[in-house]
Amino acid sequence: MRISLALFYATCVLSAPVCAGIHKCDTDQGTVYQDRPCDGGTAIVLNDGGYASGSGLRTSERRWLRERAEKPRRKPATAKRTKSKPDKKAQARRCWQRKARLQEVKARLRRGYKPSQGDKLRRQRRNHEDYLARFCD
Repeated sequence: MRISLALFYATCVLSAPVCAGIHKCDTDQGTVYQDRPCDGGTAIVLNDGGYASGSGLRTSERRWLRERAEKPRRKPATAKRTKSKPDKKAQARRCWQRKARLQEVKARLRRGYKPSQGDKLRRQRRNHEDYLARFCD
């Protein structure tokens, strides 16, 4: 680790333009990242690739973020639900469908099944029976 760090610094000293890096500078406005050394202070070189990208966000991007933070967020419009009478026809149809599915599962269990399907079929039967006991006559 020490050798590679020493080699890095030696490379930067011998070829300064190639190894420009990104410098982290503490200023009155806060921390600034730039591709040139800081004015009157020490800097930490964060990138040794010579492809420094400047000082962070553009002015237009900062403005957009500031405006976005200031804009009040709207809550999504939700439909107001009114309590209505349960639709008896629809409930009767659902009960009929559940009974039909329960009969199919029971027939499948009687016919035979692979071991990997047994738990699934028994779980389906239990779910259908619970639904019918709770919501149907």
